[in-house]
Amino acid sequence: MHVPPLKHLPDDATTTLLEDGSCAELHLGNNAWYRHHSLRHAAELDAAGRASGSAAAARDIDFIVAMLGLRPADRLLEIGCGWGRHTRVLRERGFGRLTSVDIAPALLDRARAHTAGLDADLRECDFRALADAGPFDALLSLYDRSCVGFPTEEEDRASLAALRGMLRPGGQLFFGIGDWPVALPAPRRDWREFAGTVELLETLPDAAAMTCTDRTTVLTGAVRRVYTLTRRHYGLPELRRLLGEAGFAVTGAWHAFDAARPYGPEDHGLFVLARRES
Repeated sequence: MHVPPLKHLPDDATTTLLEDGSCAELHLGNNAWYRHHSLRHAAELDAAGRASGSAAAARDIDFIVAMLGLRPADRLLEIGCGWGRHTRVLRERGFGRLTSVDIAPALLDRARAHTAGLDADLRECDFRALADAGPFDALLSLYDRSCVGFPTEEEDRASLAALRGMLRPGGQLFFGIGDWPVALPAPRRDWREFAGTVELLETLPDAAAMTCTDRTTVLTGAVRRVYTLTRRHYGLPELRRLLGEAGFAVTGAWHAFDAARPYGPEDHGLFVLARRES
């Protein structure tokens, strides 16, 4: 049976032919999951969404500049820039030594349009592809947890080691997402229609492994594509330990981009600031 090619098929993808020969199943990992969902996000981003997102981005950057003490001359790497809302604000505020990366072509197309005329340095790559491009003064992973977004703690340790190597001594790492739960989320299953397909969306927590998998199953013709995003779940104490082992010191943690909401009493949201120790 012929399996149609999938653009950006990752190296760890596997293909299975069902026993009755009726359907080929493609199993795709974290990066493919993100690219798949970015298509919907990019397609649904309208003028109202851009306006509200841009206004929120300006407030986020106010917080980031204040907490990190950033200066326009600083060399910055933005990891997971998405459609470029924070990229635009940073460029408009004079941060001319900014490099912004994402692995989703659809979102980068949006980012190029959103930052047109600002000479933004936008690149389609994994942040680890820039391991030799440092040293940077700060690494910003805004509403993104790619730096500790892998299925195993071993992979997250390797990621943090790479990030440390990209920073100058004393450089800063900021990362986090607004829907980072304190505890593992409950199992969930839902259906939706998108672009002429039906998708099954599942949340699959594993308390023994302390992981959470978001699985999206898409059936299109004779091919079933199964996208899985599996990440090790961490609370702040575990992140402090991992960051410490990698040569970072945590200097701040919040539930949101808001100095009045330090990490503690709320049950969602985790944003972490850490400094590379010399």
